[in-house]
Amino acid sequence: QDKFVCVVRDSHPLVEQGMDIERYASHSHALITMGGERKGAVDYLLEERGLSRRIALRVPHFIAALALVANTDYILTAPYGLVGSCAHHYGLAILPFPMEQKPFTYSIIWHERYMKEPAHIWFRQLVYEELTQKINRLHLECKV
Repeated sequence: QDKFVCVVRDSHPLVEQGMDIERYASHSHALITMGGERKGAVDYLLEERGLSRRIALRVPHFIAALALVANTDYILTAPYGLVGSCAHHYGLAILPFPMEQKPFTYSIIWHERYMKEPAHIWFRQLVYEELTQKINRLHLECKV
């Protein structure tokens, strides 16, 4: 399981000011989208509260989003499991997502023809165990 956090450059004004939902919604945002979607999961959470955010930048790659956010005042909202171990390499601060949120679960998807293949079963289990350990370790270290 994982949760959303906000990533900003480490000298972003929100690092000192703190962030509530109104400040969050009023800033410009970066969105990681591979299919050109206009909204992310966070936008639907905001809509439940009658809020919206301005997506100023859409990029298809996680690393590109981090590099761009490091040089702008944009906010990137992403799963902690993705940003927890590499944000510091880009000079980024991780802030708590300013809304109540339910944790979400990652899924591993494969073609049904590999369902009973021993090597594939072994590999899926390995991926599951490694990712679970990594995300759990990151959450234990999490300060947000």
